[in-house]
Amino acid sequence: FNNTKSLTGSLLIDSSPSQMIERNQEIEEHFFRLLLKRDHLFIPKSKWFKTDDIFVNDICLFFIDDPGFKPRTTKWHYGKVIAIKGGRISLSYKLSGSLNMKTIVRSARDIVRVASEEELEFNTRLHHKNISQQ
Repeated sequence: FNNTKSLTGSLLIDSSPSQMIERNQEIEEHFFRLLLKRDHLFIPKSKWFKTDDIFVNDICLFFIDDPGFKPRTTKWHYGKVIAIKGGRISLSYKLSGSLNMKTIVRSARDIVRVASEEELEFNTRLHHKNISQQ
């Protein structure tokens, strides 16, 4: 223990107790905001958890910018899987305002499967029937 030393000067507290309480409340609010943003990380899962298998013609979300070089604050884009070679997946996508389809290759870990083409009812007779009934 270090009980042989003492302060040599006067002790000055530059804020009042009410300011200290307000500061502590701000810190607590910030802490709980961060906790709620990251609470999903506390859910236990195995290191190599199984996700949905991805097949050709599946609709997926991905980042256009390489996820290894940019922070993940960029916008997700939709794409359609056109080829799978090992762990690399080729996606076709179109940017808003563009008429041309582009292709990009991403790792299976860097994309999220949304639905297969067969699961979507968009632009089908059933879809038009449901719209006309509303």
